[in-house]
Amino acid sequence: MTRIGITVSQKFDSSNLIKLLEKFGATHELLSSNTNIENSGIEGLIITGSISINGKQNTNNLESDLLDYAYQNKIPVLAIGNGMIVMNLNAGGSFSDVSHDHFADHEDESNFHRIFISPGCRLASIVGAGGFVRVNSRHQMGVLESDKSHQLISSAWSLEDGVVEAVQHSTYHTAFGVQFLPDTRLEIPPHFDRLFENLIYDVNHTIYCVNW
Repeated sequence: MTRIGITVSQKFDSSNLIKLLEKFGATHELLSSNTNIENSGIEGLIITGSISINGKQNTNNLESDLLDYAYQNKIPVLAIGNGMIVMNLNAGGSFSDVSHDHFADHEDESNFHRIFISPGCRLASIVGAGGFVRVNSRHQMGVLESDKSHQLISSAWSLEDGVVEAVQHSTYHTAFGVQFLPDTRLEIPPHFDRLFENLIYDVNHTIYCVNW
């Protein structure tokens, strides 16, 4: 079975992610601050940002190091939630505070807003369509176009304020990031499950960039 690594902190609930991976025939490895990545045997990587991002601070470089390892070893990557911010920081970008539209009063609850997915981008091809869609939101920081690394390509934006909601790597074509949480299945349209199906597909097929 395909083995997918998930970055987790002590507070992070990975149960939804594990269920989704099992749905598509994959197993998992929980990656914490004590992980020896070279001995983990992972074939795909989900970056959650739960280790790196604490409140409004970037406090740990482990997830960035895992991204470097994944890129060097041709391991497909899906960054979700604050993991997309980590992906941008790893590529030399930055982040900004965002409005209350992007988070609820309690950290374990979601706010909701509409985003626009660029038709023709790979995210649109994975989930089945571009255009407008309502997603959940739990982040106090975000990536503006002015924050985004030149190594990443924006593929979705918040309609309210233009905050970047999804990116793909310009060099590593099996590395994606979404600012929303596609594992919270009652809050997200069901076709976003395909992000996890695609991650597993990329592990099992040679769909890498021309440099690989």
